[in-house]
Amino acid sequence: MEKSNICKIIILIVIPIIVWLVYIGVLTEGKFQILTDELNYFKDLSISFSQGKLNIERPYSWMPASDLVFFEGEYYLYWPPVPAVVYMPFTWTLGRNTPDTAITNSFGALNILLLIILLEMFSKRYGLKTGCTGIIFLSVFWAVGTVHYYMSTMGTVWYVSQIMAQTFLLLSVIFILARTSLATLFLSGLFYSLAVYTRNDLFFAIVFIAAVYFTKDIKLNRKILVDDCLAFLFPFVVFSVANLLYNYARFGSVFENGLKYHLMDPYFLANFKNYGYFSLHYVPYNFIREVFWPPPFKSVLPFFDFNFQGFGFLWASPVFVFGFAAAFYYIDAVKRRIRGYDTDTALSRDDLIVMSGALISGLLIAFVIFMIMGTGWGQFASRYSVDYQLMMLLFGVFIIKFWKGRFFKSVLVVLLLCSVYMNYCGMRYFMQVIMNRIR
Repeated sequence: MEKSNICKIIILIVIPIIVWLVYIGVLTEGKFQILTDELNYFKDLSISFSQGKLNIERPYSWMPASDLVFFEGEYYLYWPPVPAVVYMPFTWTLGRNTPDTAITNSFGALNILLLIILLEMFSKRYGLKTGCTGIIFLSVFWAVGTVHYYMSTMGTVWYVSQIMAQTFLLLSVIFILARTSLATLFLSGLFYSLAVYTRNDLFFAIVFIAAVYFTKDIKLNRKILVDDCLAFLFPFVVFSVANLLYNYARFGSVFENGLKYHLMDPYFLANFKNYGYFSLHYVPYNFIREVFWPPPFKSVLPFFDFNFQGFGFLWASPVFVFGFAAAFYYIDAVKRRIRGYDTDTALSRDDLIVMSGALISGLLIAFVIFMIMGTGWGQFASRYSVDYQLMMLLFGVFIIKFWKGRFFKSVLVVLLLCSVYMNYCGMRYFMQVIMNRIR
């Protein structure tokens, strides 16, 4: 068997399996951590759907109705309902005994497999010489060097939605990278719709998806463009109409998702009354807190402590600093092209288009997140950042066209080790301390 084929087998099969064993606890705790979680409201909604109901029954009346919606004597969810639909095959057979952590673990490991496939396709499309080593590096980083790690070990409603949303987003990008046909465009649109109606902020991933589409080697005319757009957007229109009807059936208004009746923690009430759920008022603080704010440091292992509001994701995942280096070359290449020096840069026209798409999508998703009244309270680092980290990764990977040699690789290895250390310690500390307090 050729060396390249062995490498591909290792990447596609071995790495996701190892990651799954890490997420499920076998390689970290020495046993399978398969648990049900009373704070996974999607499971309760899934059971209600199977019974023809839109509200949920609270199985644990002794618990506070944390983060639920209370309307006309019934409890509802304000989150989009796709995860509850995904849960239905499990709850049909297992009910409330459905192993929430095992499902999140599996979706998390699937995300790593999908990321590997995406990176292989993306590298070929844009001439990035990532190779086996580069793809292994990036997949390991994403798996255990970002907040994707600890979120994939949890079974609560907040983490389930974010991990599932990444699965759908990765699939959407993979199909848009595939050979163009109405079928692949429809599937890309389907998974994009699933992503949006799992995490609404991922709506803005459309800019990146469009950039990939327009940099493919296809001959476009008006008819082809219209047909392709209809194939992609048809699922989104169906999902959007269904969501509006879902809102109307619950609250009597197509534009009410339940936030008006939100039973939020007292911690948020003052801000909610003064500024609402979304506001520009929150942007400066949330930006600093979720991107740059350092963790509390201490003199004993693991040398950093926790704050319920989290801290900047760049401290938890310093590998992402390569994105700033890529931004330097990106800006320089844009300036050169504006001045007419088209051949005086390693970044082609298609490279700049897709980098611009990733940049715009990432910034728009992040901006929506920064407008939320909370930072993801009750978390390690910044859990919301996982929504835009894929865009950062695909933007930053173009640095490969500029940075080469042992020094560059050595720096990245050091940053990877720091990222893995932070997130491994964060996972253990979060599970042992933070979750005990929340529950």
